[in-house]
Amino acid sequence: MNASESPFEIKALNDEMGHVYEVFCETNDERQRDLDKKQASDPLVEEKMRRLNGEIDRLEQKMQTIANAQKRSTRGAPTETFASSDNEEALQHKAAFRRFLKTGQDDGLLSLQTKAMLATSGADGGFLVPSRLHEEIVKAIDANTPFRSLSRIITISNDSVDVVVDDTLTAAAWAAETAARPETNTSTIQKINIPVHELYAHPKITQRLLDDAAFDVESWIAEKIAENMGLLEQTAFISGTGTGQPRGILTYTAGTGSGQIEQLKTGVAGAFAATNPGDILVRLMLSLETRYMDNAVWLMNRSLLSDIRTFKDTTGQYLWQPALNGKTSTTLLGYPVVLIEQMPNRAANSLSVAFGDIRSTYTIADRSDMAVMRDPYTAKPNVMFYAVKRVGGAVVNTRSIKLLAFAV
Repeated sequence: MNASESPFEIKALNDEMGHVYEVFCETNDERQRDLDKKQASDPLVEEKMRRLNGEIDRLEQKMQTIANAQKRSTRGAPTETFASSDNEEALQHKAAFRRFLKTGQDDGLLSLQTKAMLATSGADGGFLVPSRLHEEIVKAIDANTPFRSLSRIITISNDSVDVVVDDTLTAAAWAAETAARPETNTSTIQKINIPVHELYAHPKITQRLLDDAAFDVESWIAEKIAENMGLLEQTAFISGTGTGQPRGILTYTAGTGSGQIEQLKTGVAGAFAATNPGDILVRLMLSLETRYMDNAVWLMNRSLLSDIRTFKDTTGQYLWQPALNGKTSTTLLGYPVVLIEQMPNRAANSLSVAFGDIRSTYTIADRSDMAVMRDPYTAKPNVMFYAVKRVGGAVVNTRSIKLLAFAV
């Protein structure tokens, strides 16, 4: 899609969304009147609601696709500037790496990657991806992984990084000009270690396609690696155990102490309250400290959002609002909704909604190198590539996020 066409396409999608949303509201009001009168809704109305929810989902997905394309386009500009400054060794390394991907010939590749200021080899063998291609892969993962794009990302060359965290505001107190100044409470400083873990992908392709001179093997491998790794990364950032993978936001114990994330409960196992179900969302939003509100977002999956779209406040206004007026993000109580399909479905004791400033909450550590091995034997007549990157992640600020538990 041409970037110059994006505003026109977004405007058309906004208009279509506005129409669908109007019908959605009218249909939901009809459904609610049936429930109030008969304690049951018309099956035909329920089916219409299901179709309208699906149509809203479709429009949201198209707008998100445009937003991702714009993000990739914007982030691509620095790469072109950097590419023009490549030294001769880096260009030779890039050409040798392309030849290795296509033919398996690695003559001189090891010495070239050393001259290009890369390590001698990957930790488990293989050849290191040129800096340019590695940058493109990371950007592709970033653009297609919503949680990653919200988080703080640091690039390291070691196997772990220590993040220093101050759990409290800076200690201070008022005092008269000549009054004594007793010692204030000291800040609680802790160090959180984020180790990186190995993540691999196994894309495969036919040798015939590799032999095609017009085939851009680097773009293909970047797309496949980003596609395979992005899904696994996001799953770990949400629910990873921290053992052999990043630790997810949903794995921390409930509470308000150090290292704990506060959880509010709906009061019903696996469901919202029967009356005023949106009240708990308002409480969750207001439980976040003011200093984190400017960058706060909602995290949930598409299935749960379908339920929340019908919620109203005490004045009869819907809590959820569609993307209109040139915007690509929908809102809930005025804050953007980011759909993360790895967030759990609503169930007893599930943590299916998060609200907070994710950049303040979560830090991702990316190793600065990525290795690729070529295997023409295991999957004949296909060629299999074994790509390895290392990434870690953990919550570094538990005060800047709140979770909703569907529990009593």
